[in-house]
Amino acid sequence: MSFDKEKIIVTTVIIALVVTLGAVNWYRNHREEQQVNIESKEQLLEKQDDDVPVERIIVHVSGEVKKPGVYQLTEGDRVIDAIDKAGGATKEGDKNALNLAAFIYDGDKITIPKEGESPQIESESSSTGRININRATEQELQELNGIGASRAEAITQYREDNGPFSSPEDIKNVSGIGPAIFNQIKEDISVR
Repeated sequence: MSFDKEKIIVTTVIIALVVTLGAVNWYRNHREEQQVNIESKEQLLEKQDDDVPVERIIVHVSGEVKKPGVYQLTEGDRVIDAIDKAGGATKEGDKNALNLAAFIYDGDKITIPKEGESPQIESESSSTGRININRATEQELQELNGIGASRAEAITQYREDNGPFSSPEDIKNVSGIGPAIFNQIKEDISVR
């Protein structure tokens, strides 16, 4: 009878070992499969459709970054992309003083301040005195003739829902802004 007990114990150990090895093998394969799927999604995001031209923009990154300079990026990139391209912020740099998720545009100058200094993102439109309707706060929009609090809120809400304006004329798509209001502000607004 002891022979049967030993046989049962050995068989049980072998079955347990086979099940354990099978589970470990399944886990490894499943994990590799997940990693492959994640890499595939990342690769898909990085690939550009050959039929769609990629617009390149040039921005100047200065201040507290490791490699200040002029960089070529892609339209639709954000402030964080420009900072990364410039090697990241230095230890003294306060990159969180800027809106890292803000879109950047051709000709922008992004200055990373030191702790306690004021951040700066200068665009071509800032030198013309026009208000960039893709970046302006509600308060800044209210500086425009005929734009009060409710219209400024409608503009920022439209931007959030539909993305940036492609042209100044697109502001007429915002509820409450028709041809009359547009004619009052068209010389004072830009999209870059």
